[in-house]
Amino acid sequence: MSAVSGIWKGVLTMNNMRSSRHSNSWWRMVWQTLVLGGFLLTALAVVAQHTAISALLPSGYHSEEALTWCGAASGQMVVAGYPTSPCTVAQADVAASIQAHKVESNWDTDPAGLLAAIRACPVSAGHSWVIFQQTDPAALMWSAAYWMTKNQYPIAVLLGTTAHNSYTPHQEHWVVITAIVTDLDPMTNKTVNLQFVQFVDPSPPNLGDPWLVRYVSGTAWLTGIPPDIPPVMTAVTKTPSTYKGRFVAIIEPPSSTGRAVAAGRLLLTGTIIPKAQAQRLALDSVKRLKLADIAAFREFAGAKPLEPLLVNAQRGGYYLIPFAVDQKLPTLAVIVNAYNGEFQEAGHFAPRSFLAKSAALEHARVALRLQQPLPGDVKAELVSPPDTGTLYAPEWRIVTGNRTLQVGQRGTVREVPLQAQPQ
Repeated sequence: MSAVSGIWKGVLTMNNMRSSRHSNSWWRMVWQTLVLGGFLLTALAVVAQHTAISALLPSGYHSEEALTWCGAASGQMVVAGYPTSPCTVAQADVAASIQAHKVESNWDTDPAGLLAAIRACPVSAGHSWVIFQQTDPAALMWSAAYWMTKNQYPIAVLLGTTAHNSYTPHQEHWVVITAIVTDLDPMTNKTVNLQFVQFVDPSPPNLGDPWLVRYVSGTAWLTGIPPDIPPVMTAVTKTPSTYKGRFVAIIEPPSSTGRAVAAGRLLLTGTIIPKAQAQRLALDSVKRLKLADIAAFREFAGAKPLEPLLVNAQRGGYYLIPFAVDQKLPTLAVIVNAYNGEFQEAGHFAPRSFLAKSAALEHARVALRLQQPLPGDVKAELVSPPDTGTLYAPEWRIVTGNRTLQVGQRGTVREVPLQAQPQ
């Protein structure tokens, strides 16, 4: 079979996606109309010049129903994604099982608790789940790609143990991987290039991060731009924890080992490319990677790029290019490196607008209790928020006199202490 012919690795029938009890109408619409299957592998043939390996699975989208339930929501999606024997379970029941079985009390969802909750649902004979932990992220991703290719099951993976929503004491971030794309088949190759990872983040817009599905490059997933922008997947930093320094996923027990490596690193500094070039490269990436052929990103077929937003201009810069259909609010975005335009990822999120500079200045004026508007030449730039590090909700950093304010996408304003300001 040739690389350009492609193969379907997804399951295209998921007609009964279930909504959670506390989801809004937009989420219900998404769950009813989107499927995670249907990834045509020709999407990557042009990039890899090899037959890409994908493991896409049917699984209903579920947002977390509480600020600390990303683990419970992920477990709920995993068990619903068993192709042979899907398991329907309420998220509250998954959360209760996690609490009943967790071993490390300083986690909201520790790996042992999530493992027990997933194991509570039966799977096909001969299959089981284990906590797979590695100090080498490339080893973890090879095993994930191997078992997803073999079994066609989604997997829960820990992105890291730092805050990821408005409740900062919540220090772990569980998601569900639904696709892994490599240049070679991990079932027959011990070393492969990790090209793309698609995953569902259960944090809904009203509770945390603004994306629903992310499709990231292998480089962004494994390496990021150290030390300024960490990889998407990071090691456990909790203390105490038996998993400290390890990368964690819930998968089948691996019978062999290998490595899924990232090619190259993202640029950290350089000359900023023009906005028009970033917009053109974002559109080229959508076409070149055939993102509209992926079920979760079908809206790209009729979407047009809006004005790019330059974030972290001084260091670790990237362009966030929103996409919208028929002049509606954006529901998609492409992120490219600000120095060479390299594709880093695409995201699909709830309809939303991005705060304009003029609006950010007005929020700052109100916070400072000034009678006159701030002048347009006041220094204002978009930066990644320091607490969650999300790429999709950059904040405006406004410097006026000896004061620095940070204005969030929802208009929240906080003052940055002098010792925390960039030099």
